[in-house]
Amino acid sequence: MCDKWKETLVVLIPKVKNLILPIQFLPISLCLSTYKILEKVLLNRMVPYISKLISYEQVAFIKGRSINDHVLIAQEVIHKLRNSKSSKGFVAFKIDMEQAYDSMGWTTLEKALHYFGFPYYFSKLILNCIQSSNFSISINGSLSKWIEGQCGFRQGCPLSPYLFIICAQLLSNAFKQKGDALGVRVSSNGPSISHLLYVDDVIIFSEATLKATKEIKKILDNFCSWIGLSINSNKSSMIFSKLVRRRRKKAINRLLGFNP
Repeated sequence: MCDKWKETLVVLIPKVKNLILPIQFLPISLCLSTYKILEKVLLNRMVPYISKLISYEQVAFIKGRSINDHVLIAQEVIHKLRNSKSSKGFVAFKIDMEQAYDSMGWTTLEKALHYFGFPYYFSKLILNCIQSSNFSISINGSLSKWIEGQCGFRQGCPLSPYLFIICAQLLSNAFKQKGDALGVRVSSNGPSISHLLYVDDVIIFSEATLKATKEIKKILDNFCSWIGLSINSNKSSMIFSKLVRRRRKKAINRLLGFNP
């Protein structure tokens, strides 16, 4: 059963012109004041510790970090790709997560909060806000029947972005476990850069080999199974360095199914 203070109205905002499919709408949640006050209190308690928990690969919503830094890093790596004379070659993958906020699993959130050491009672308060919630969709000025939520975070809720990047940190951890097996070095003495995160958008850098691509696919598949997301292949793409042969490009594209 949903408590009244968690009941939420959803307004659908068009993302494109000439709408055809439901995914072309952005659902924005209109929460009650009681809900917003409680979430603001929890958020104020959480924010001072977020930067210590989230690695630097994630730049969004972290105080003191700038998206401009990630843009410069991405530009340097792409410059490396374009001018590389490596026989193996390099590749950059741009990954788009489909309906990321709406599909995030609550069980994953609970385990992530426990993994990062949040106090039990604090975690229960967060989960109580997220779980067992009812939604009514505003359609042409009329409200639909109440729908019981099963997963996902509310778009427009101030706490949702932070809960999302906590869960997304699992992806960074998976890449870090591989060490230097994945990634691209801009210089011989520089660090290996394997990925950059912009909330739910991911850029991955690697050697253009089938072995590395299989490792990346395994990481992405595991991550999606953990948190309940799926990759939007139509919006995901890849860029190869100039010496990568066409046969290898096709093999990597078949393995991941992205747009070349």
